[in-house]
Amino acid sequence: MPFETNPCKTKGYSLLIRNLGYAGQPVGEVIRQAKELLTHQAGKHHRLEEFADQLNLSYTSFRRLFKAQTGFSPRQFAIQVGVNRAKELLARNDTPVAQIAAELGFEAADYFSKHFR
Repeated sequence: MPFETNPCKTKGYSLLIRNLGYAGQPVGEVIRQAKELLTHQAGKHHRLEEFADQLNLSYTSFRRLFKAQTGFSPRQFAIQVGVNRAKELLARNDTPVAQIAAELGFEAADYFSKHFR
């Protein structure tokens, strides 16, 4: 599964999180919360910096930690969540591709389609 965590890659980030107010909370829990936020907000126009703020992290720390744990940047993860949701919607009904792209926050249907090639 491409979004699983790898605790071995984040040894240094545990200390970083402890220093930012996550004392005793495992790195995996922080990443789980981040994934949950990104998944539930798919298609909504939020800046990723807002997610970092919700997790009490600077955006730079959030991005590095997220990428070290998942192998994906938060933006890549959010795009993949949107693409997966789009696949479900496209398979279930006959809603136009442009409408699904707009509902999931893709700026243009062409950009959206590029993720399926």
